[in-house]
Amino acid sequence: MRLLCLIFALTLSSLVGCGDDDSADMNLQQSGYQLTIRTSFSVDADDEISFMNPSGTVVAVPADTYRGKPWAGLTFEAGAQGGVDEPIEMQWGVVPEDLEFDY
Repeated sequence: MRLLCLIFALTLSSLVGCGDDDSADMNLQQSGYQLTIRTSFSVDADDEISFMNPSGTVVAVPADTYRGKPWAGLTFEAGAQGGVDEPIEMQWGVVPEDLEFDY
């Protein structure tokens, strides 16, 4: 019985510390979790899109201002500074006619 306990203890202690931070990051990246952001512009009867600017004023812009124009989506690590740090993921596209797209 003592021999069995000793073998178990040695086996258990040899397994402790076999991982590293890289393997933890790899497991996180391969976990299959994903975040999707849907962008959908609402168009009124005059084919305009309304926005509220930082001062609180509502501004109406023709929808054709955005149709067919490029868009970019960038994902940064928490605490990163856009324009300084590299994004961890980047996607580009063109705004479709129905003004809805996913990132």
